[in-house]
Amino acid sequence: MATAATLSIKILADISDLEQGLSKSDRAVLRLADSMTDAGKRMAIGITAPLVAIGAAFAKSSADNVASAMQMQRAFGESEKSMNSFIGSLMKSVPASDTELRGLAVSTDTLLRSMGMTAPAAERMTESVMKLAATSPRTTTSSSVWHRTHSRRRSTGRCAGWSNSASQSTKPT
Repeated sequence: MATAATLSIKILADISDLEQGLSKSDRAVLRLADSMTDAGKRMAIGITAPLVAIGAAFAKSSADNVASAMQMQRAFGESEKSMNSFIGSLMKSVPASDTELRGLAVSTDTLLRSMGMTAPAAERMTESVMKLAATSPRTTTSSSVWHRTHSRRRSTGRCAGWSNSASQSTKPT
C-alpha cells in the first residue's frame, strides 16, 4: 500500500508533468499568435494597401471625369451633348480616354475662340481638328502633341515641318 509520502511524490510528479505540458502549449499558442500577427501584417501590405491605391486611383479618375465634363459644359454650352457624342464616336478609333479627348476639345475650342472665331465656327473647327488627329498615323493625346510641337519650335525657332528654304524665302533681302 502506498504511503502518504509516496502519494505526495506521485502527485508532485504529475503536477510537474502538467506544468511542463502547459508550458509547451503556452509556447505553441504564442508562436501561433506571432504567426497570425505576421500573416496579418503581410495581408495588410499585400492586399489592403493595393486596394487602397486602387480606390484612390478610381476616386482621382472620377474627379478628373467630373472636372472635364464641367469644362465641356462651360466651353460648349448647348452644344455639349453633340460634342460628347462626337467624342464618344472618336474614342472607338483613338487610344485616349474621354477625359483626354474632352481636354483636347476644350483647349482647341478655347484657342479658336480667343482668335475671334464664333462659337459655332470654333466647334466645327474643333471637330475637324480632332478628326484630323484621329486619322493621323501617330495618334497622341493633346499634351504630348503640344509638348512635341512646342519643343520643336523652341529648338529650331520655327514650327516642325517648315522647310529651311521656305523660311529663308520670306526673309527680306
